[in-house]
Amino acid sequence: MWVQKTPAEQVTSELRNKRIKLRAAMIYPALLTLIITIIFTFTYPRLGSIRNGGAFLVPQDQWLIQLPSALISGVLMGVGTFLLMMYARESPKITLVCHECGKVKVDDGFTSCSCGGHYVDIKTMKWVEDKPLFRP
Repeated sequence: MWVQKTPAEQVTSELRNKRIKLRAAMIYPALLTLIITIIFTFTYPRLGSIRNGGAFLVPQDQWLIQLPSALISGVLMGVGTFLLMMYARESPKITLVCHECGKVKVDDGFTSCSCGGHYVDIKTMKWVEDKPLFRP
């Protein structure tokens, strides 16, 4: 059943969600930076060189020449991804739950439920299992 979160639980939940978002916003760009750097260092960035009879892999003596531009490209893509993940707008849809019957719906402007209760933001509620009346 749905029950109201305490103010302390709401703060804890918000902090946990922010930590998860920050962690993801740091890991994915780092992986993207690494992948782009590897691809641009060891391969030619244009596939047209294959069609012209050129090799796809960069010779080993040119890896250090390719590395700075590959790192710059990777870091720029990583920073862009980080900023996008941190500051992109979240879905404007708000999920509501009735505090009486537990019906869930997307916010449509009406906060009264057919059971006589009213809908509240699901972020302020938590799900707890009903306790059994007796133990077998």
